[in-house]
Amino acid sequence: MQAEPAFQAAEVFWMEMLVSTAFFSLLAAVSVRDIWYREVSDRLQAGIVMTACLRVLFLNVSPCYILGGFILVPYLVAALCGKEGKGIGGGDIKLAGSSGMVLGLQGAVSASLIGLVLFLGYVYLQKRADGKEKGFPLCPFLCFGAAVILSLIHISEPTRHAQIS
Repeated sequence: MQAEPAFQAAEVFWMEMLVSTAFFSLLAAVSVRDIWYREVSDRLQAGIVMTACLRVLFLNVSPCYILGGFILVPYLVAALCGKEGKGIGGGDIKLAGSSGMVLGLQGAVSASLIGLVLFLGYVYLQKRADGKEKGFPLCPFLCFGAAVILSLIHISEPTRHAQIS
């Protein structure tokens, strides 16, 4: 017996909210940990990857979203070209890849652009105010970009829940 379309729509809606809440919570935890300790836990990254898997398995999201993880390649190149001890760290690279798997390639590129523009603006204003050169955590800015893009995906997406029939 087939479930009622309204029931299916409600089920998809609540699963989407659960996955999105988990993603936002993990992004917040990554940001706080990077600001306080300047490190990003692998467990948090694994949690973000699990939200990507949940989106693909339960929410009829295309498996191509997983390809968004390839957004880590430019970050990896930037880390390899940077000087020892300065530049992008491994946590930033892992965050870009794991959040890219949730957002898809197009969303990951957009989130990275938002995060990097905000980061560069922040660094510019801090250098202008202090005149000192110091390191800044990148993860909070990448997390903000990812949160904005996932929110925009939810807002701009036609109610997929009504399309299930």
